[in-house]
Amino acid sequence: MKIREVLSETALLLGETDLSQAIKNTVETEDSENARKTQLLVTCFNAIQNEIALNYQTPETEVEVSGKKINVSEFFPVPLKIIAVYGKYGQRIDYEYKDRIIQASEPISKVKYGYLPEDKTIDEDFDCQSKPISKRAFSYGIASEFCLKEARYEEAVNWESRYRQALEVKKDFTKIRLKAGNKWGL
Repeated sequence: MKIREVLSETALLLGETDLSQAIKNTVETEDSENARKTQLLVTCFNAIQNEIALNYQTPETEVEVSGKKINVSEFFPVPLKIIAVYGKYGQRIDYEYKDRIIQASEPISKVKYGYLPEDKTIDEDFDCQSKPISKRAFSYGIASEFCLKEARYEEAVNWESRYRQALEVKKDFTKIRLKAGNKWGL
């Protein structure tokens, strides 16, 4: 699924049927107002993506390294938080993290860290499976941001409420599933 589809659905939620059609068409639109709104929706998409990464589910990656002192400024994507540091035998090791430097008493072989996703463009893929919320709930967040930037404040409050409720439902569902898994030994 493309981000274009998420933004088209968001435009429909907002009652912007012309904008939705313009977004669905992959040809550049002549209408400068639709082009402006489309770009604003992409900006809102990236804002919600970053909010989710910061507050709900940070994307993670691992990088192979060597040495006792590692400068994380050279990592790409740039680390937001260090999750774990592993020694040469794959075991977790203690470390200090200060001024973008990881220091350990033994050689480091791998660093696992969380990062902010890069800003996306309208034609990139939207990976629903790796997101902690549904496409529809993601659209609620985009709609809220969009309405706020367009000075449609009452609508912004409405969409924000729906977005937060969707996040809470997902969080509660995850808790229930984890509790059940632990209880049954799964």
